[in-house]
Amino acid sequence: MKTCVFWTLILCPVLTISPAVAQSLGNAGTVEGVVVDQSGAVIARAVVGLYNPVTEYRQSVMSAVDGAFRLVNIPPNQYRRRASGFQFLKA
Repeated sequence: MKTCVFWTLILCPVLTISPAVAQSLGNAGTVEGVVVDQSGAVIARAVVGLYNPVTEYRQSVMSAVDGAFRLVNIPPNQYRRRASGFQFLKA
């Protein structure tokens, strides 16, 4: 039973970025939002990042204690996003 609880608490929660909003600022953009787990609880100090495999542009930031994050001056393009927190799987 203890093993099952350990795997449920440590490995099962998946981070989500909600809501992630992109805003156009001329030739650059901003992505901001709040990192939460499946239950809606905020995740403090999660690393949130964007990556473009074609241009190899990447940017990351750590979320605040309230889960809020903001990535700024992002060139227009398509990106993959990722969020990871202590003892959580990468999303």
